[in-house]
Amino acid sequence: MAQTTHRQPSLLLDLLIVAVAAALLILPSCFGLEAGQPPTEGVGTVLGGFYFICIGFLFLLSYFFPDGSYVLNFLTYICEVWSRPAGRYMAWLYFAVSLAAGSCLLLVGLGVL
Repeated sequence: MAQTTHRQPSLLLDLLIVAVAAALLILPSCFGLEAGQPPTEGVGTVLGGFYFICIGFLFLLSYFFPDGSYVLNFLTYICEVWSRPAGRYMAWLYFAVSLAAGSCLLLVGLGVL
């Protein structure tokens, strides 16, 4: 009889993802980015752009490695159950939207836009 082994999601990877996401969520407000105000040139806006881009890359990673960690598994769940139209391919749409929004914030923060 063939044995199938189920790989456990990596808790260390989950902790790393949550720590980076929390830091990128908190640091922009420390550097002057305020909710409800238009973004201005500066470090806070650049960090906010990186936050959006990181979320997009997490959705992209969830498409390729859905069982890599609990966070990626949850993002796959969002794509397959909560999205309309539902499907794993929705990770590509979320990646594209967050990459576009994050790039715009990044360009504003760098003073290009």
